[in-house]
Amino acid sequence: MQHKLVMERFGIEQPALVTGWSIGVGQNYQWAMSYPEMVPKIAPFRGSARTSLHNIVFLEGVKAALMADDAYNGGWYDEQPTKGLHAMARVYAGWGFSQAFYWDEVYREMGHSSLEDFLVGFF
Repeated sequence: MQHKLVMERFGIEQPALVTGWSIGVGQNYQWAMSYPEMVPKIAPFRGSARTSLHNIVFLEGVKAALMADDAYNGGWYDEQPTKGLHAMARVYAGWGFSQAFYWDEVYREMGHSSLEDFLVGFF
């Protein structure tokens, strides 16, 4: 589906490089294997070809936060599970940015007045 989007919608026949982070690394490998004539180079970072047990535990925590929202309704929701999405974002906030990001309060450079403002506003 993404290959079709890149080729047909955006008209990109041969990207110079395909890159991805986290689960996007798996897509890097998949594109390199499935379309070797199209993808001359890949630049995977912060990921692996196989999900580690540590990452599975993290992903289960994120999933549980989302599924705890009553609106989630087993995945058959009629409205966005907003509370679950916000809870999921809070769990992910510790993984998505480095300790230095928080030590140096880089979120302030992004226009947030406090850590709470960042957690609410960014995610």
